Amino acid sequence: MDAWRLANTTLQPLFDHSPVFGSIMVAIGKQLLVSSNMGLVKRVVLGALLSIMDMISDVWVITSYYAEGNDSGATALMAMIMCSTAFQLVLVISQNHKKSKWFILREVMFVLTFLKPGVDAYRVATGYIDEETTASPLVEMVLGKGIELAGESIPGSLLQVYMYINSPDKLPVFLLSILISTLTTGFTSALISFDMDVSVANRKVGFVVFRVKFFILKHTNSLCAGSPVVLRVCERLEH
Repeated sequence: MDAWRLANTTLQPLFDHSPVFGSIMVAIGKQLLVSSNMGLVKRVVLGALLSIMDMISDVWVITSYYAEGNDSGATALMAMIMCSTAFQLVLVISQNHKKSKWFILREVMFVLTFLKPGVDAYRVATGYIDEETTASPLVEMVLGKGIELAGESIPGSLLQVYMYINSPDKLPVFLLSILISTLTTGFTSALISFDMDVSVANRKVGFVVFRVKFFILKHTNSLCAGSPVVLRVCERLEH
């Protein structure tokens, strides 16, 4: 709202002499942001697509590990995925314990099919409210993505980088899976910051674009640049 006011100097007298005008403009702006679907389709599609691609690539990598005889790497990656999924199921059931069993079953299927990030993004963007849930859709999304980051995305990416560095066969599928996991981590972190900023209750106008770019660069650089350095040190220590 401040940026819009500064860009339209002709309205400054109204802001200065009529305090009610500012409140009215803020209310109108909030309602427009809630009802607008600008960027909604892109976010939902991109979130669901990255999650599905991440799941497919992880399954492919696990299969490749088993085929190479790397049972420990495959088991570790599978355990991370199962751990993350289990905690997300607990979150979903706790969030919807007052709902019917069919509603809970639908939410569970969203988690098991890795479509939950897209569903959460849609609900947050459209201002979805359900009085029977334990927490707001925004809180559920942040918790769910935090579980995904801590339980599977970040440790899974580190494990795959380690395995790729120490593997005699540098297969393209391994590198592709690392790239997808890194993109998923960056997008997830940016989406948490974005939705926290642009939510009606927590909006911080002016910092949205900066924080999204910051989170993308921070997590992408951390995984792409920092992780190989640390893992190469570990490789030297082994020898």
